[in-house]
Amino acid sequence: MSAAALLATGSVVYCRQLLLAAACARGADTWGPRWLALGLSNSLREIARLVGVNFETDTEEKWQHDPEKRLDPERQYLTCWHPHGALTFCAAMFTSGMAARSTLPAAPGPRNWFVGIATLLFRFPFIGEYLALVNARPVTQRMSDKLLAAGRSMALQPGGLPEQVVTDHRKEQLVFPPGLGFCRLALKHGTPLLPIYVFGENQVFTTYEWGRRTTQSLFRRFGIAVPLINPWPNNLTLHMPLGSK
Repeated sequence: MSAAALLATGSVVYCRQLLLAAACARGADTWGPRWLALGLSNSLREIARLVGVNFETDTEEKWQHDPEKRLDPERQYLTCWHPHGALTFCAAMFTSGMAARSTLPAAPGPRNWFVGIATLLFRFPFIGEYLALVNARPVTQRMSDKLLAAGRSMALQPGGLPEQVVTDHRKEQLVFPPGLGFCRLALKHGTPLLPIYVFGENQVFTTYEWGRRTTQSLFRRFGIAVPLINPWPNNLTLHMPLGSK
């Protein structure tokens, strides 16, 4: 590769990093056109359905129809959701669209919703840009404080990578951080905790014993999660209830 090509490639990478840094620095403000965020998230939802994964949630009931279970769409919440699953399929393919819609003026359900995810994911081309579009932000203490202090609702996955690397499609299991940082964050800002459990997330991809052992070994040595799974999703419906039933 010529010096000019290397310089051009380096310039593109550098500009991309500046763009993403600016997007994430916006914190509690949206980044990019909403029509693009909605268009991309709707496309991912349809792709998921084409490969056999469907999605059901009681969001509409909880926000609109049932006065006994209704959640206030104007109220701020700190959502803790489980399980992580092998690839957080539900969040990537379905609820990212809910987060994007939540910042629209006429949002029918939860409003001003942001999501905290691993900072590493923003380094991947196109993935990082998409995440910023649908209100995802690096899950750092500073960013979490910034979002909640601005009155935004926030979703966190407390299990994180430790929960991801033990994902087994044959059972349900949760991992909670020893310090319970998400609880301390909610107490610090006086924000109600809203639990979410995605039934079927662990079953989206078939896992293998050898894959789990290898993934856990890589995680212990290098701190990264490399899911070794059957890459084609299973046919199923994800169910995502919010709060109490």
